[in-house]
Amino acid sequence: MPRVLSPTLTSALALLLTACAASTPAQPTTPAPSPSATSGVRAIDWSTVAYPHLDLRSGDELGTPHYFDVTSDGIEDAALEGLAITPGGNAYTTYIFVFTVPSGASEPALLATLIGGDRADGAIRLTGVDAAGLHLARAIHGPEDAMCCPSTEQHELWVWDGSQFNEDPTQRHVAPTEQ
Repeated sequence: MPRVLSPTLTSALALLLTACAASTPAQPTTPAPSPSATSGVRAIDWSTVAYPHLDLRSGDELGTPHYFDVTSDGIEDAALEGLAITPGGNAYTTYIFVFTVPSGASEPALLATLIGGDRADGAIRLTGVDAAGLHLARAIHGPEDAMCCPSTEQHELWVWDGSQFNEDPTQRHVAPTEQ
């Protein structure tokens, strides 16, 4: 038969534990980072930013940010995937958004929006961000492919020229779709 503590014994035990905790010396704590320790583009709550072509409240989706100084200006940038779902249908459009937070600013500035296609018909995904630029994979629908499942993708490198991103066609290659 299980034992049950009486309310008086439970109250006494709670008072004893509270008194012991109050007399225990304070443990050292790690100070919270200052606001400037997490600043710039990494401090942005990306779910609150407005995106062209996306409405996050209606079910459109946003990927995890990739951080890198893709514009080579000494300021870290963020690249995010976006997915706009067509209401009432089963189509969607893919996007890559690139943001920076200019020196002294508190809000992100949209540098570029790259627009992909739908599912196997040109959908884009971000495969990496580095000093070379944005690395994308673009879905290619083959003659035997189901609309959901492209068998190949075109890998592209998009480079910042100081005012916009341009694809470097010399870096383009086709490969089997990564599963």
